[in-house]
Amino acid sequence: MLKGFLDKFIQANQKTTQSVVKPISQAEVEALVDTRLKEHAATIENHLLTK
Repeated sequence: MLKGFLDKFIQANQKTTQSVVKPISQAEVEALVDTRLKEHAATIENHLLTK
């Protein structure tokens, strides 16, 4: 009886931990990389101007 309860509990936890992963297109990746590079460039520029 206890084993059956534990098995059901473990299976219920395994089902809830699965998540759906949305595929990312090449254009989305390029846009994210471009945005991050611009942010880093601005940070470096600001850092150099404040010295």
